[in-house]
Amino acid sequence: MLADKTDILIAGAGIIGLTVARELIACGYDEIVIIEKEPELGLHASGRNSGVLHAGIYYSPDSLKAKMCLKGNFLMKAYCKEKGLPILEKGKVIVACDDAEVPALDELYRRATANGAKVEIVDDNTAIFNSLYDSSHSCSRIKNSISVQSIVSGDRSMQLL
Repeated sequence: MLADKTDILIAGAGIIGLTVARELIACGYDEIVIIEKEPELGLHASGRNSGVLHAGIYYSPDSLKAKMCLKGNFLMKAYCKEKGLPILEKGKVIVACDDAEVPALDELYRRATANGAKVEIVDDNTAIFNSLYDSSHSCSRIKNSISVQSIVSGDRSMQLL
């Protein structure tokens, strides 16, 4: 039953509303009411989240977006480990299919390195490159690729990108 009076009212029980409530509780607030129009939690944007943890490699080095993406990535990993939530570290590969795409791949590598993401060039001297070439359906020839660390939690892939 909804309280007649509360100190704090939060509209929406999605990821933002519940996170705000969690932080307020951690700060000592206890008169909090969360209202949600749906019968279940996270039915809108929160429920459709792809689970991707970005590391900011698509953003300019030293930009606030890049810094916050990487910091959020590290905080989420630490939170999952602290709470005993399943988290598997996997990899993602970004592929250049022809010579025209190589400069963009090089720029992503430069940004990833500058922003502090774990990234490496994968070339035809590595086993992963050969397995990619065999399984690639969108490229007739892989010119070059980079491997970026990613995280998988539950059934959703959280890619460090």
